[in-house]
Amino acid sequence: MQRTIKNNSLMSRVLVGMLSCFLWTTAQAAGPLWTIVPVSGSNPTQTVPENSTATVQYTVQNQSGKPKKLVIQPMSGISQTAPCQLAPKGQAGSSCTLNLAITGSALPESGIHGGPALCQANSDGSPNPNQCYQPSRANILNITRGAFVAMISVNPTTLLFAENSMGDVTVTNNAASPVAAENVAATIPGGSNISVQSTTCGAVLAIGASCTITFASATQEGPTTIPIAGDNTNTVNVDVTVTSQPQISITNPVQQNRVVTVSGAALSLEVTNDAGSIVNANAITVSDKAACPNLSVDDSNCASVAPGASCTLELTSNTPYAPCTITVSGSNTANSPTTLIAFSHLGGLVFQESAGSGKVVIDVAQGFSSQWTSVFSNIAGATNLDDGDANTDAIVADPACSNDTNNCAAQRCRNISADWYLPARNELSTVHNALCSNLAIPCNFGGFSSAFYWSSSQVDDFGAWGVDFPSGGGVSGVDKGSVQLVRCVRAFIP
Repeated sequence: MQRTIKNNSLMSRVLVGMLSCFLWTTAQAAGPLWTIVPVSGSNPTQTVPENSTATVQYTVQNQSGKPKKLVIQPMSGISQTAPCQLAPKGQAGSSCTLNLAITGSALPESGIHGGPALCQANSDGSPNPNQCYQPSRANILNITRGAFVAMISVNPTTLLFAENSMGDVTVTNNAASPVAAENVAATIPGGSNISVQSTTCGAVLAIGASCTITFASATQEGPTTIPIAGDNTNTVNVDVTVTSQPQISITNPVQQNRVVTVSGAALSLEVTNDAGSIVNANAITVSDKAACPNLSVDDSNCASVAPGASCTLELTSNTPYAPCTITVSGSNTANSPTTLIAFSHLGGLVFQESAGSGKVVIDVAQGFSSQWTSVFSNIAGATNLDDGDANTDAIVADPACSNDTNNCAAQRCRNISADWYLPARNELSTVHNALCSNLAIPCNFGGFSSAFYWSSSQVDDFGAWGVDFPSGGGVSGVDKGSVQLVRCVRAFIP
């Protein structure tokens, strides 16, 4: 009797197993709950160099009537860069793009040959290994880890030129590349009328070197993406647009002189219709002045400008502003160049403004060199980092300054007039950020030299803070007895 019970139990387990297998086979035969196919143009089979990256994209489609949140099973060197959440089949949002980022240096030596396994996410975001699907065998990942390549870059990445004209891009083999770049060339896609007019890239582009590729076209098109690569490089793209519309550029004065004198003479901003244009540029004006809204623009000289010719926009303002960016365009121009302009007010350049109140730094012609003080001492009340006016009052009242006014920077500012003072450290940094933000000499505006400038903020008995131009990041304690440059500051109110 006991043997019969055991036999019946064994038979039950066999039947349950066979039924489970039948149900699993039936479910598989019904198709996966989500499908994974490569996005058109995305190649799951590729070689990724050790010092490079790549991407692969798949389209994931929900085949079930339930929403899904899907994540890939972990793979060395492969990461999912965005979530994949699917609405039920037939509803909006029932598909997603699975973006996979590939890092060559993190790939296994043997590469990746399979996957991605895309799984239902658990409540903690981890993949559920019991509910995963992969692409078909023809579409699985086959990623090979390749040798180091030269890393090239291109400038500009967006190129615009007129039909029957030419445009240049510069290709650079980055200084960090491990090897020279070989046979760098542009590949014109099928159907494009753009051609390579000339190239200086040659057979070998040394580490850190640059070359030029010149494109030409007789017909309008674009933007057309043109890949540029060498035999042993990454691939970079330039988007080329060939247009019949005129292109304009801001040609004069140079950046440092693009200054509007408040309630004074106009800034004559010269705009040129480039010689490569084939039609007149019409109705050129300042199309965006949101950062300096009370700027007035006389554009009567720029109604129609022939190819290669120039016109002037006359800019005036009764309101002082900190440097602001304006945009210039025409009614038919292909581009809209921008430029930073500054404002001259009360004998200096505005570097800070709010609701009509602000501060100016004195013109370069009235800058000077001086010691902070000629003797070392602690000056009480001269350590404020923000209030240069208060610091200056304290300094000029101290014997270290009053006994030797010719070698006291703060007193020399006061000598200009009672309104001028030696700026505090943070005020001087604000001057830099507003007027010398290009981190180069010459600065955007103001004629600042490459040097330390005195602030009125004392460090201790022996030193005071100086700010380094043009970097602005070099804030340092400097010996009070050393001779440094000085640009005084004053405030203004409406």
